[in-house]
Amino acid sequence: MEVRLHDRVIEIASETIRKWECLGRSSNAGRHNPYTPENSSSSSHNIKSLLQFRPSFTLLFITLNTLIYFLLDSPFDNSQADLRKLIQFGAYSYPLIIKNNEYWRLITSAFLHIGFSHFVFNIGLILILGLLIERIYGSWQYLIIYLTSAVAGNLLSLFWIKDSVGAGASGAVFGVMGVMVAYGIWYKNKFPNYQKRIFGYRILPFIILDLIVGIWIPQINIVAHVGGFISGLILAAFITPQIYRSKDSHQSFQTKAIGMLVGSATTCCFAIAILHSFTDTPDMVEARAEIVMDTIKSSNSIIRQYETRTKRKYNRRDFETLELLYLEQLQNDPKSKPWINKLKSFYSRALESDPSNKSWNENMLALYFRNVQGTADEVTELADYIATCERVARKHGYHELLYRNLEIFLQHALTLASNDDQSARQSELEKFYYRAIEVDKFNPTWQNNLAWYYIERKIKSAKAVALVQNAVKIDPSNPILLDTLAWAYMRNQNHIKSLHVFEAVFWNVSASSKSNISENLAAEKSSWDGLATLINGFDSIPNSLDFDHAFSAFHRRLSTNLAQNADFQAKLTQAFDRFKILRDN
Repeated sequence: MEVRLHDRVIEIASETIRKWECLGRSSNAGRHNPYTPENSSSSSHNIKSLLQFRPSFTLLFITLNTLIYFLLDSPFDNSQADLRKLIQFGAYSYPLIIKNNEYWRLITSAFLHIGFSHFVFNIGLILILGLLIERIYGSWQYLIIYLTSAVAGNLLSLFWIKDSVGAGASGAVFGVMGVMVAYGIWYKNKFPNYQKRIFGYRILPFIILDLIVGIWIPQINIVAHVGGFISGLILAAFITPQIYRSKDSHQSFQTKAIGMLVGSATTCCFAIAILHSFTDTPDMVEARAEIVMDTIKSSNSIIRQYETRTKRKYNRRDFETLELLYLEQLQNDPKSKPWINKLKSFYSRALESDPSNKSWNENMLALYFRNVQGTADEVTELADYIATCERVARKHGYHELLYRNLEIFLQHALTLASNDDQSARQSELEKFYYRAIEVDKFNPTWQNNLAWYYIERKIKSAKAVALVQNAVKIDPSNPILLDTLAWAYMRNQNHIKSLHVFEAVFWNVSASSKSNISENLAAEKSSWDGLATLINGFDSIPNSLDFDHAFSAFHRRLSTNLAQNADFQAKLTQAFDRFKILRDN
């Protein structure tokens, strides 16, 4: 044979051609199909098994759940299944499982449902997801996944759900979801692209959404969901999908044996439940129900239920109920540290949800002064209260009631501070006042209180005058503000101005309505104390002669215009007599 290559002719011997033909046949004979997991025989076996697939256990689980539901409940009845029926036929209950050793409830409760919507939702998921997993993993492996996940969800519930009755196949369903996630991650390169839409990470948003819904709806046992899902993930690590196993694999026999064992255990659990339903007397049923009801209706159980509800969303009625339950426990044991801490934590959560609520703010303040003040760890506890108010303020901004609480706590912290901490506490309180003034410019309270803070410590007297002057401009007839201004003038050595403002306080108190009696009395008392301080310091007044004339005129005007107030006139006469003694001496 001759082959022409460009300008050369190459002759190939017939022997060489025969060798090439033999080489080609041998190479083709030894080549494997890259898409076959094991070999062609096992591939054909798996394809054949998939074509002959019968969803036996998926249909069995749907049938069992449906029969049991219609035996205990009716979709046409608005009321849910009777609690005693659920308990009698194997519902989840912590005291019955742990105290009565009725462990068969861990599996029978997975075939009971509470309400038609609960039943339909779970049956729909079993039908859709169960068919997929049973087809991929095989019937016996699906049986193991389903029942093991159901039990795992209930086992995990024993650590958290101790005061309610539970039922439903959610743990098993989430176990199937866990297997779907694991299968999609570990075998992502071995199945068609269209299947990737429902396996692996693609199903996680649905699972996360269900968990979020479970957080907001107290009736959903989210712990069983999590337990079933984790169980599914773990099982997927030990179970090989049916399509990736050879025909003669020893795993097939092992899986069938384990599946039969799990199925037999489940059958025994149902047999025990049926036996109880036929042999238990009404008294035994009632006693079992009372055990459950005592757990559900106990004070601790009710508190836990409301704690769960208040942690999921803010509902003022639920919060008020939980507050009363805490206060009742604290009333029984006023020095109980755990209940004080629970109540403190409650007010923290309540204020984070509703920072302007008057009750939460006042009650948190009352809790501190009633149960914390004077205790050995008051300083540490006070720091927690301050941190709570500041955290809520950072999150929700300015709320006057919250700021008033923070002011009181900071003032009290200053009184408890050691000499080394005085400077830091003073700076902290002063910064708070300036922050409050900045965010609430038209509220004279903060300027007045900062001015009074300076007056009490006899510092920054000029600044105190300026602050309270601005406050008085906002509310000129407020006796509290006028009293602070009078004190500020006195600290700033403006004695005559101070005397005139004290007079304005007395005038406004006498002329004001009875709506602010407590504030008026406080302002009047403070002004009498201020007037006494002013009189006692007469010797140090630089312009004493002018002050003498001013005080005489002050006495004359009030004696004439407020003559009808006998108590006031008695105090005024006493003050004037004291002034005359100091002046004449």
